[in-house]
Amino acid sequence: MTTSEEVQAQIAGAMDQMSIKFQAKLEEQNALILSQQGEIQQLRHTSHMAQQQQHIPAPHQQSQSEDKIRRFNGDVQKIHSGRNPNFTLLLYDGSNYQIWEKEINRTLGFVFDTPKAFLENKDNFSVRAVDEQSSISALLWLTIHKDLKAIADGSSKQSALDLFKLIKLDCTSKSSGRELVLAKWTKIFTNIEQLKIPTNKLCGLILQSSFIAPAGVDKKTFDFSIDSKLEARENTNFDDITTVIPLACGKGKNKSSPPSTDSYTPMELDAISAVRNQAKYLPLW
Repeated sequence: MTTSEEVQAQIAGAMDQMSIKFQAKLEEQNALILSQQGEIQQLRHTSHMAQQQQHIPAPHQQSQSEDKIRRFNGDVQKIHSGRNPNFTLLLYDGSNYQIWEKEINRTLGFVFDTPKAFLENKDNFSVRAVDEQSSISALLWLTIHKDLKAIADGSSKQSALDLFKLIKLDCTSKSSGRELVLAKWTKIFTNIEQLKIPTNKLCGLILQSSFIAPAGVDKKTFDFSIDSKLEARENTNFDDITTVIPLACGKGKNKSSPPSTDSYTPMELDAISAVRNQAKYLPLW
């Protein structure tokens, strides 16, 4: 039979075991709490760093546009050549103006990130800084013929926009003149086709109208002599003209030629030529 002392000893042993287990459990809980607190602190730190990084732009994004402008200001020719391997030089007569303008737009559009052609909007010039405008002027100056540079002589204070306007005005006005000449010749050719003039006769008319009386031959007498001889012939052609002109050159000499039976005064020659020309020539314009 168990004595009271044994019972008390057993109870005391059980209490010690419970105390040990409780202490171990308490330490385990404390360790878990500390671990969770550490994780919370780490999350807070990570979140704070992420927020700071969102407000700091990437160096590449911040300086990409500025870097292109800086390189353009530093070496205009290198940037332009890199974008345009053909490097068109604007000719004095402006015949290649469209190609030149396209290359200038390509370079300036790349440097300043303009959505549309740079030269089409004058505001693209006004918003540029002083050094940038100087570089644009340098680009225009670099890519035009030496004879075109005379339009900007003595204009050191001239803006890039004004320089471009002068270049464009000079080249487009020359282009308009060429187009007018081409249009006139096209009209002449069309009229000739409609008249259906044979080639042999057409060449004769061109020779007759372009041949100039030689030295020592009176011009009015020379012209009248040719006209009078050709009127007597039907279907005058190139061979007739080449036959009559030498005769007129010999007959029209002022000193060596004998008096002609059909000679006229200068006023009479003018009147006769006027009447004949009205019936002879058809308008080509």
